[in-house]
Amino acid sequence: MRKNILTIIIITITSLCSFGQDYGKISELDIKNGFKTIVLGDSVSNYKDFKLIGPGEQDSEFYEGSSVGLNIGDVSLKSIAIATFRERISRIIVFFDPADGYKIKDILNKAYGLYTDKPNRFMDKFEWSSPKVRLTLDYDNRSDKGSMIFSSKEVVNEESDFRDSESKRATEDL
Repeated sequence: MRKNILTIIIITITSLCSFGQDYGKISELDIKNGFKTIVLGDSVSNYKDFKLIGPGEQDSEFYEGSSVGLNIGDVSLKSIAIATFRERISRIIVFFDPADGYKIKDILNKAYGLYTDKPNRFMDKFEWSSPKVRLTLDYDNRSDKGSMIFSSKEVVNEESDFRDSESKRATEDL
């Protein structure tokens, strides 16, 4: 009898705790593979509305696009940029007012499930990591911008391997 009552209590508490929480799945991050209509790994030449704003390190460049009328739910975005490696999109960087960080975190939780990592318990920084994509949300009310960074693990790894081989070659020249 006691065991049955305890089981009913546990089921009731578990049901109440999950009531109203409508979380997405991390697999959606791989399915989407980007932000809005921008696809990670795509050629930057497919995005004519993005303008080159500067070179990065070897074989990488940065582009900025218009954020006019660009929203996530009721949150207006400040700007959007893409980083490339060898003409392929490695990262999509979305900037917003940090005061909207909690709203965006809630939207991301509903789209991709609860964040998979919180690197520092003292900072408002959260990560969602799927097999193909890493999404980092970072906002701090003391700064002027919050950011979401969608990163292609494949392209970022290629870039990292390239940089490592370049460093190795440079040290062999010593």
